[in-house]
Amino acid sequence: MSAELNKVKDFEEKGFVPVNRPDLKPYKMTIPFNWDMNPYEDSNWRFQLHTLRYLTIYMGAFKQSKEEKYIYKMLEWIEDWYNFCQNNEVEYAWHDMATGIRAEKIYLLVKMCDDYSIPKPKFIYNLINTHLSVMMEGEFFRSNHNHGLYVIHGIRCLAELIDDNDYILKYCELGWNEILDNQLDENYIHKEHSPHYHFLFVETLERYIKTGFYKDFSKMHTYLKEAEKNCSFLRLPDGRELPFGDTDNALPSEDASRYELNNNDKLSLSGYFVFKNIQDLTYLALTNNYHSTIHKHWDNLSFIFGYKGQDILMDPGKYKYERSKLRSLVMSSECHNTINIDGLDWGRSNLVKDSLKLDSYIKDNGDVLCLSKMSLKTRNNTLLIERKLSFDGSKLIVNDHVDKEGLYRSNFILNRDAKLVSIDKEGVFVFSFKGVKVSFRFFNNFGEVLIPIVDNTPVSYEYGSYHESLTLFVTFKSTLKTEISIINEN
Repeated sequence: MSAELNKVKDFEEKGFVPVNRPDLKPYKMTIPFNWDMNPYEDSNWRFQLHTLRYLTIYMGAFKQSKEEKYIYKMLEWIEDWYNFCQNNEVEYAWHDMATGIRAEKIYLLVKMCDDYSIPKPKFIYNLINTHLSVMMEGEFFRSNHNHGLYVIHGIRCLAELIDDNDYILKYCELGWNEILDNQLDENYIHKEHSPHYHFLFVETLERYIKTGFYKDFSKMHTYLKEAEKNCSFLRLPDGRELPFGDTDNALPSEDASRYELNNNDKLSLSGYFVFKNIQDLTYLALTNNYHSTIHKHWDNLSFIFGYKGQDILMDPGKYKYERSKLRSLVMSSECHNTINIDGLDWGRSNLVKDSLKLDSYIKDNGDVLCLSKMSLKTRNNTLLIERKLSFDGSKLIVNDHVDKEGLYRSNFILNRDAKLVSIDKEGVFVFSFKGVKVSFRFFNNFGEVLIPIVDNTPVSYEYGSYHESLTLFVTFKSTLKTEISIINEN
């Protein structure tokens, strides 16, 4: 049996498994189906269920076998979805991104029916018109959100199935112009505070251009070309995406090899600082930007550090998209390698957007320098917080300063490989990782040693799971100097 036929067999015998969700078991589906089902209390599961994209396995099976029964089965599933959602209130049925993806798949199915002279059932025309009506009504299409990509392309796909489609084509042209202007900044970096969504934008735009629908839309081609140039900048030396905002710590996918990896010409761009040495897999990166709350974590001035292939300081990743205490914690300032104010978990209401500064350069002696600032509003004050990173290849010095004396805390989240080796009388903490030993020392502005509290922070290495990682919490009054030294390689 061919691979395509096996996919159908697995789906019908085992059930539906969302993309990139190894944490979930297959869920058996039979017609008729309750499309309002939520067996895992998981919003991503429900979203993926309503894309119907998993049903395209029947199209693959038809191409392989030329047996029309596979097309009829896919049509039967879609009709079951349509009838159920027309007669019931289903929360995720008209989720914007799911609807856009589903519209594209409907177009592909109808086109295949036409190409192979397979009769289409009558409900298909109502299905198409219902989708167009929903997607083109009111504020369903959002140009300031990556979901708008899928909506406007879904509309463009369905336009191919409509005879008098000039109005729809004009709507799509205007929509795409809005998306391109709103999704990328002046440097052609995606603005949703997550390198993962920059790659998603690039890969999605590239796939859409290949349809041929946009061959005369030069602006889309230009923006794709410019955005692609930043893909190397937003990757770590081993090809992983920078894990800021809603980006996880997962290993690079097989597709990552398509992006050329280079040591960065520019160390800072669009609120990201990224130094990397491709040759020895060493990196240092910091984030300090704020456009909106879409996919943003409260991680300004937060940084990560890796030495010769070993992660030392970690970002918590994204965990998963759900409303939970753990998800809120992972997004919070408390859960990042940044500076916190005692008793204040700062966020949208505190961060002063126009205060954010980030600069970087390489000194004559080869040291890498990163300078960053932000201001936070509290009940009584506006605080200016500064962080300076200096790295000479084996020692990282972090200087933190707040312009008003108070009680502050800097966090240092260690990789899950970290094991505490020793604490000496001079306040030196030594941790052993798989490939390296690292020491940490902390001083106030008088040169006095500060002793951190050692606790745990949840760090997600893949969607839906997390690991409690050792974390150093250091309390200071106005100034903190941290020395992180590579003391030997195992």
